[in-house]
Amino acid sequence: MQNDNFIVDTIQSLAHPILIIKKEKEEYSKLYSNISMDTLLKPHQKTEKLELEEELLTALEVYEKQENKQYTIQNVTIFNSLYTLNFTKTDNNIFIMFVETDIKEDFHNIMLHEINELCSIIIVIFNADGKIIDVNDCFLNFVGLKKEEVLLKNFFETFIPGDIKILSRYFNEILLHSTHHQHFVTPMKGADKRYRINWQVSKIIKNNESYIVAVGSDVSKFLDENSDLKRQITSIKVGFNLFPFSVGYINSQGIFIKMNTRFMNMFQIAESTNKINFDDIKILKEKIGFDVMKEHIQFIKEISYRFTMDIAGKPTHLKIDIRMLSGKKEASKFYILVAQKISK
Repeated sequence: MQNDNFIVDTIQSLAHPILIIKKEKEEYSKLYSNISMDTLLKPHQKTEKLELEEELLTALEVYEKQENKQYTIQNVTIFNSLYTLNFTKTDNNIFIMFVETDIKEDFHNIMLHEINELCSIIIVIFNADGKIIDVNDCFLNFVGLKKEEVLLKNFFETFIPGDIKILSRYFNEILLHSTHHQHFVTPMKGADKRYRINWQVSKIIKNNESYIVAVGSDVSKFLDENSDLKRQITSIKVGFNLFPFSVGYINSQGIFIKMNTRFMNMFQIAESTNKINFDDIKILKEKIGFDVMKEHIQFIKEISYRFTMDIAGKPTHLKIDIRMLSGKKEASKFYILVAQKISK
């Protein structure tokens, strides 16, 4: 009994918020929350009926579709911070531990993926006023400045040449949404030349303050040395069948709107087929499932699967990469699926 009390006391005082809930008639009720969780749920403490944030409800929907009782979803923006959610199910109860992601640590983790410690990823963090609050060494190498020389400078006005009105419109569009991700290519002023940077831009809310995280890679050399390819990538139609992997484009309803020849051969789709759904392909439905994939990918924008399927009577190991591209409307979302054979 003494050990039980020790465990309860430890969980109660744990720095990570802990929440145990139960679902009845499509509503969640709270069975337990520790002190850290009570702080986050303070507006809802007067009743056992939880009115959870939309992001947490979405994460719960994803979790409840899993076969595994233990499941983790990373980088969920909730309670004005970024969390990793660790789910565990016991009987009909769901145990959730919220592990807050430190923004600077998150940027450090990105840096760990730089290949051979070369400068390959540019990271810039700026606030709602567009002023730089942090950068990585790679950015400093490109612009030829020290960190103290760039901090608190306006990112767009100082380093991104272009129409400031247009740039401000993009910036304000990101700030207007509670969660927003955008992708675009812009020039950037370097120490002795201009670069063309492919940016992935996201908004994070930390302690009720909005921050923009811009992660970029230099595509100048690629665009300069591949002028023919540059013209080709302006249209998905040009050179589509020459791509070395099996590729299919899927609309928001799960219908393949375009497939290359390799894709059709791999999944045995007749050329006369006018319309085929994601789940019409048996192996994709069994191993992935469009609705499940759609739920998972909204958090991370890209997702990968590995499985074995029979091709020409032989077991073949496949790697499936799916990337989501979003427009302003839900109906404008579409997905790019790339399938390739791999060795196990």
